[in-house]
Amino acid sequence: MLHQLRSELELWALFERQPLPVAHWYVRGQKRGQWCTCDKVRFEGHTYPAYRLAYILDQGPVTEGMYLYAVCGKELCCNPEHRIVVDRAEYFRLRALSEKLKTEYSKIPGLVEVRRRPDGSILPPAGGLK
Repeated sequence: MLHQLRSELELWALFERQPLPVAHWYVRGQKRGQWCTCDKVRFEGHTYPAYRLAYILDQGPVTEGMYLYAVCGKELCCNPEHRIVVDRAEYFRLRALSEKLKTEYSKIPGLVEVRRRPDGSILPPAGGLK
């Protein structure tokens, strides 16, 4: 989906922000009503992925050929504070490491995902405490 933007304010209005402590930002898909992986924005004659334009407007320009890695682990997240600028090799090294860690964590017996309330406080595990 391509969003035509006339101002920076229109970009910031596209994002649905999750509350702290996670604070992920996502672009809501207008047609599908779901989170979109391919949201692009057109701004001042150029087309960008939404997360990249958000980073550029908030943090400054990104050198051609550099990648924006999502340190939060959510590739759809558009929060500029969740991105770091890396070269191609580092980007793919970090992605591979992230996938390896996910696989290794899934093998740990008894490990449960931390669930949080909207106010950020921690909920007990879904299966109860052991």
